[in-house]
Amino acid sequence: MVEGPSLPDIEITACASRTFQEPEMNASPSASRNPFVLRFASLFAEGRALAFPCDAQGRVDLDALPERARGNYLFARALVGRDFAVPCVCPAAGAMFAS
Repeated sequence: MVEGPSLPDIEITACASRTFQEPEMNASPSASRNPFVLRFASLFAEGRALAFPCDAQGRVDLDALPERARGNYLFARALVGRDFAVPCVCPAAGAMFAS
């Protein structure tokens, strides 16, 4: 993980029951490694959000994110409560789960 300036701790919640897309037959390798996303919903534009691959506890591997996604993640974290809601951990669309 990338060491950097400390960010304020935020409480991550589980997403409320929602309708998700059906899993894709050919899920990407990253979807199988990260069957969850950390979703920052916009406070002003319903249906708009930023989502990042994470583990079941909501931990995002900053080293694995492309530079632009890393910047967007840090932006969303900094603006929780101002532009974005508290993030929630949601199943990733296309994630394959063992039965």
